Amino acid sequence: MNPRRIKQFLNAFRLRVYIAVETGLLDEVSGKRELGLEHLGAFTAISLKYPELLLDAADRRTLLSEIERYEPDDLPNLPPLIRKWVEYEDLLLS
Repeated sequence: MNPRRIKQFLNAFRLRVYIAVETGLLDEVSGKRELGLEHLGAFTAISLKYPELLLDAADRRTLLSEIERYEPDDLPNLPPLIRKWVEYEDLLLS
């Protein structure tokens, strides 16, 4: 990874942390934190590498959870949008 991409990640991550803190997304609710810095970091990295994923996720609110639940045996039966994203192996490892 080159230094420019690292700086881009850090700037985007810092902005998202600031927004999350100001909006209370990092607060604990009933002793449980809904969003952690590791999740925010992963989301930032994924959104920088796959910006189109955010657009698709805005259109289909369950997209990220559907990708997360993906099993290789399900591939033939997946909707085209889900299939499009599970074919990115490095995305599934994130």
